[in-house]
Amino acid sequence: MKVKMKKITLIISLLLFGFTLAFAQKNYTGTITDENGTAIAGALISGDEGSVQVLTDADGKYTIQIKGTKILVEVAGFDPMLVDANATEIMLTKPEILSGKINTVNVPFAKVEKRKTTGSINQVIISDEMEFDQRLSLQAALDGKVPGLKGAWNIWGRGDAIVVVDGIPREAENYNLNEVESITVLKDPVSRALYGAQADQGVIMVTTKRGKANKRVLSFRAETGVSMEKALPEFLGAADYMTAYNQALINDGSAAKYSAEDISMAGKNPFYPDEDFYSDTYLKGSKNFTNISAVASGGNEKTQYFVTMGWQHNSGWFELADDNENKLNLRGAVDFDITENVSMNLDGIAKIDFRNMPNVTDFWQRASSTVPNAYPALWNPSVITDDAERQEIMAKAKLINGMLLGGNNTYTQNIYGDFLKGGERKDMDRFMQFNTGLDWDLNKITPGLKASAYFTFDFMNRLTTAQNSKYAVYNPIENADGTVSAQVIGEDKSVGNFSTETSSATFHRRFGAYGTISYEKKTENSDLSVVGVAYRDQISFREQLQDFKNLTFGLSANYAFKGKYLADVAAVMVGSQKLSDDNNMAFTPALGIGWILSEEDFMSDNQTFDFLKLRANFGILKNDLWYTANDAWSGDGDYSDYFLYETAYQRGGNFFYNNRNNSNEEMNIATRASNIGWQKRTEFVLGADAAMFDKKLWLEASFFSSKLGDIVTEMEYTFPSLMGAVPFYSNYNAESNTGFDLGISYNTGGSDWDLTVGSNLVYSIPKITQIEEPMYDNLHSYLSKDGTATDAIWGLEANGLYSESDFTTMDYINQVFTLKDGMPVSSYGNVQPGDIKYVDQDGNGIIDNEDQMEIGNNSSRIQYSLYVKLKFKTFELYALGIGQTGNYNNRSNNYYRFYGDMKYPEFANQAYGPNNKDANASYPRLSSSKNNNNYRNSTYWLYENNWFKIPTLQIAYNIKSNNVNGVLKDAKVFVRAAELLTISKNKDLTEVNWNSAPQTRSFSIGFVTKF
Repeated sequence: MKVKMKKITLIISLLLFGFTLAFAQKNYTGTITDENGTAIAGALISGDEGSVQVLTDADGKYTIQIKGTKILVEVAGFDPMLVDANATEIMLTKPEILSGKINTVNVPFAKVEKRKTTGSINQVIISDEMEFDQRLSLQAALDGKVPGLKGAWNIWGRGDAIVVVDGIPREAENYNLNEVESITVLKDPVSRALYGAQADQGVIMVTTKRGKANKRVLSFRAETGVSMEKALPEFLGAADYMTAYNQALINDGSAAKYSAEDISMAGKNPFYPDEDFYSDTYLKGSKNFTNISAVASGGNEKTQYFVTMGWQHNSGWFELADDNENKLNLRGAVDFDITENVSMNLDGIAKIDFRNMPNVTDFWQRASSTVPNAYPALWNPSVITDDAERQEIMAKAKLINGMLLGGNNTYTQNIYGDFLKGGERKDMDRFMQFNTGLDWDLNKITPGLKASAYFTFDFMNRLTTAQNSKYAVYNPIENADGTVSAQVIGEDKSVGNFSTETSSATFHRRFGAYGTISYEKKTENSDLSVVGVAYRDQISFREQLQDFKNLTFGLSANYAFKGKYLADVAAVMVGSQKLSDDNNMAFTPALGIGWILSEEDFMSDNQTFDFLKLRANFGILKNDLWYTANDAWSGDGDYSDYFLYETAYQRGGNFFYNNRNNSNEEMNIATRASNIGWQKRTEFVLGADAAMFDKKLWLEASFFSSKLGDIVTEMEYTFPSLMGAVPFYSNYNAESNTGFDLGISYNTGGSDWDLTVGSNLVYSIPKITQIEEPMYDNLHSYLSKDGTATDAIWGLEANGLYSESDFTTMDYINQVFTLKDGMPVSSYGNVQPGDIKYVDQDGNGIIDNEDQMEIGNNSSRIQYSLYVKLKFKTFELYALGIGQTGNYNNRSNNYYRFYGDMKYPEFANQAYGPNNKDANASYPRLSSSKNNNNYRNSTYWLYENNWFKIPTLQIAYNIKSNNVNGVLKDAKVFVRAAELLTISKNKDLTEVNWNSAPQTRSFSIGFVTKF
């Protein structure tokens, strides 16, 4: 027995010894130098999947104790290098400008060094941006930061680009920057061609984060802040409202509605209410938000992982009831090798938004439209004269602090009551996404040959439940004998259970797939990369009869000769479900060329340019992105724009026969079969990229000319209604967009400071080059839209207001007003002093629609930005300013064009009237009905919408650990202001939201840590 125990002990000891040897740590030493033999201090050496890290000393030397046999070497400005841990002399070679892995940009279904591109491409590295700017939305990474962008999504003024996430078009709001690696903006035709018809207006590619071998990341981020409204609409109180409404009635020859007593008693008792629904009774002065997130990633050469999770909390504006939103998101991704030549990737997203609020879905609309004297929100039942009536009402009523909810036969709902008695409402949005892919290294067949396949399924739905509680309102009535009684309207009925609102439910789902074959070959003088792709995606919406489907087959190639002569080519077949079978595929070619002048011998003595590249590309892209009056988003789901090549019918009324004893249903022609084809965009781009003065100054610029032709157009003037009111379509209209963009940045610094300043700009001129319209005579040629801006605002030219001196007769009682001889007559109705006076463009003595002209445009001609990044020791400062010029807006909603018994804003007091007979008054006369002469587009309502804003300002303090293997590696504490400042002469107009929640200005504090 003792011998057996000794043998067992010996075996266990040997096993433990072997296990210890297998996992024993070993010291490795080495030296890091550059290609010139200069030691590199501060290089980060990582081993054991990133769990052990050291820095090189001043002599470039390091010692690291790890279990593994590989180390990762990382130095700013050099490509990361994975080497054998036994290596003692490691030389890093700095890549050429815009070369190497650190300068690789994502393009459709491939990667390419920025140096070798011929297109107008910008890539935003999110980790670099978040060093200075801790905003988390995708929009924050783009707006003002990329030349050529107007806002975040509009490239060169063409319209919103599609957002592509990991190869598939998706909604940007479902992602935040914690899960994004980079964003690439593809502006030119050759770089975006592979996305087919969807790429017509540009492509914004989002690449999400994945784990990296031998680089472990564990980080935590938290931020909390407060948002305050920039401005709220300001309305007249009850007394001023009644006075203004009386004046509107008198102006139109009617008697005043409110007596002097009504006006003087406003707000003094429940018979004369004065409610302000934008007061602090209903709205908080601010709302809070909190964002918390964590990220973990890492792995080895065979398996990598990435996980992020987050929670976002937003409180609401409402004071009387709980109003909040909570967002939870989780994303995981794993990449692993199946065999030596086959790898697989899997990832998924789960995002759930919970919104809890009172069952008041239309507060902002009602607050903007309910007049102040409509009803008392609350009133004291003690004013009821009859004791028995008062006691009966109080016994049955659900009192609020001893008060009754006010109302009447017109207003049977009370905003105050909706908050406290209307029940609760819960919305839940769920977004799920699952992706998987395979990559094959086919090097054994042909060196450089690879293939991949990718599949995705997205699903989003919204579920709404609500407590549809009812409540009574009480109308205080002052009787003729002076007594006070109460009219009870409705009944109190509390509902505890939540019921599902099917009308609010919605969903969409997306399926996408693509496969690629790529080939790369490098020789001494040339680099070639080719990718072929087959792409398909489909998205379905609730109650839509047709799914959106996209099919593309394409080939793209990039070629570099001697490192200075560049070429890109794309050849794509796009498919459409909107065209007939014999015309539903189209070929779209694109070509790009580039020349790196700085590599030429004649530039060898140049002292200014470190890098200079000229580039040009041209493409013909085709799309089926047309929408008729019954388009895909109208909600009726008939999709008549999908079958324009066929005659379509719709049910009509009945026709009778047999002496009207019998009838059948009519079948009418809805659209006539139209011979339509693809819309075609022809685009040319010429640009340059440069680095100067020892790479301190960077410059990029592009000139673009984009012509969209064969636009599907309803030929309503070519085929007038006398031929039958049946729409007919043809490829007819055309438009162009020409301009340029510019990006410039300058960097300088010292031993403990670094400064970068820069600017981005885009200028564009959109123009109609052909349009189906009436034939105008020479006198009315100015009415033609041919040659005008595609975003033109058309209206009348105002010439102030009519004054009393413009009339020979003024009878307000009988509403008889006679203009002086020679003054043009309005076709829009009788006018009187205080109405808007217009210029008679055609001189025919009549003001009508033929006097309209181009008076402005509704998109900016120039957007520009300025930014500053400053590091000083452990402090950082970042400021971004964005501005626009050449934009106009119309004062067109009911906040500005009010009449009758609508709610009146405060500036109604500035209207033309008995106390203000200025023909240049800022507001025309008040009217008790919609004034057809005044309330139409004109220069009177137009204003310049030029502004300069500071959307973000951030100050941060960095805490750097001297021990890279410590628990806390580094941390950042930051304070941030959003929408801090707006400079605009019309910001009192642009910062006010009517009928919706207010615009906000926010301040926050947060921290980011890495472990």
